[in-house]
Amino acid sequence: MARITITEKQLEAISCVDVFIAQRRDLARIVAGMGFGPADADDILQDVSVKALHDTQDWQSSDACGRWLVKVTVNACLTEYRRRKVYTKHAQSILRNTNAITSNSNSALRQAVAVEELDTIRIALQTLNSQMVMPTTLRYFCGFSSNDMSGLLV
Repeated sequence: MARITITEKQLEAISCVDVFIAQRRDLARIVAGMGFGPADADDILQDVSVKALHDTQDWQSSDACGRWLVKVTVNACLTEYRRRKVYTKHAQSILRNTNAITSNSNSALRQAVAVEELDTIRIALQTLNSQMVMPTTLRYFCGFSSNDMSGLLV
């Protein structure tokens, strides 16, 4: 386990970002242990790093900050589980509705529903600011991971 050795002179200058960098491997193991793949782990750890960057608390020891980072990482994983659960629930609802429509075999009704869904998606994408349209499209409609998107959006 990676630890930061701090002298008394450096005690006042403990940065949560430095602790995050030192413990990133251990935090990645926690995320992997909770069942997430490498791409999802990168996304979760990126969120944790942003929280570490915005942290303004004065840490008295790297161990205290490390414990906080572990809690933040676990909470980020639980949040991702909840997000996926809601997504799955909505996706299943859409599939049930689609299956009900296709069982009726009314092609005009299917086309109308498809056009309405596309219009809803277009309107939602138009409300996003211009910097978010491409990442949102790549992530949610094309299924790209953060690593794949970073190569495309440079």
